[in-house]
Amino acid sequence: MFARRALRLPVQAQRRHASSSAARGADGIVVPMEGQSEFITKRAATTEHAHESSELWRKISLYVALPGCLLGGLWTKNLEEAHEAHHHHIVEQNGGEEPEKTPYPYLRKLEKKFPWGDGEKPLFNTLLGQD
Repeated sequence: MFARRALRLPVQAQRRHASSSAARGADGIVVPMEGQSEFITKRAATTEHAHESSELWRKISLYVALPGCLLGGLWTKNLEEAHEAHHHHIVEQNGGEEPEKTPYPYLRKLEKKFPWGDGEKPLFNTLLGQD
């Protein structure tokens, strides 16, 4: 059975085209002609609308969203640099050490300890548990 299949010459499959009388433009969009059915006309209008909508959203993505993300990233970078400079300034004012934090009773309430380490520090942000 396999030997017969191996001896067959490869036959190129022919492409089947949809049987419609609709003409296609240069970009492949169906262009309705006179006397065509209502279905083909609606399909051509839908295809054209989809093409226009996708181009609109591509332009919005490239010319609005991407620059907006870049500007937001730069703004955040500058803000974080200013925050870090402020933190270093406070440390310098206190002789190279961080100032003592005021313990508020309503902050850092732990109903039960974390199941790792000493139970006081979160898993990923170890600086958070330092008072």
